[in-house]
Amino acid sequence: MSHVKASTMRDMSVDEITTRIGELREELFNLRFRNSMKQLDNPLRIEQLRHGLAAALNDWVRDGVAPPDSCYPRVLFRQLVPVSELSTKIVHGVEFPHFNYEVYRTDFGSDWARGIVAEPPRVDGVYPTLVPQVNADGLEIAGVHQLPTAFCTTDAS
Repeated sequence: MSHVKASTMRDMSVDEITTRIGELREELFNLRFRNSMKQLDNPLRIEQLRHGLAAALNDWVRDGVAPPDSCYPRVLFRQLVPVSELSTKIVHGVEFPHFNYEVYRTDFGSDWARGIVAEPPRVDGVYPTLVPQVNADGLEIAGVHQLPTAFCTTDAS
């Protein structure tokens, strides 16, 4: 993909910008992966993509163009849930855990900041622990998903 200029972005529609941002994110991910494997032909390409994303950010701030949807799971959309609320309990005969580790909320006393602690600490409750919601195949419903891959087959006869 070519370098993205701010003037080019200003001439694009919101849908075109959103599509372009998705393409740039995917390319940046692929370049980072290739860089981590020491297979990157041009390390400066990552910097060019960062400039493209910065131009898109500029359009979001200055022109009110909405950014693309987040790829992180969100509680608001029920994409993060307690283990007991997972929509799928068994995938291909393998059962998901029935509980997850709970971290206790403790109170070491009012002088804790000065190094004076109450032992044992008073337990105030448990921090809520959420896990990503899954589909019928056990895959997370939110996040970045792998694109379907097509394979060519040939008939040897």
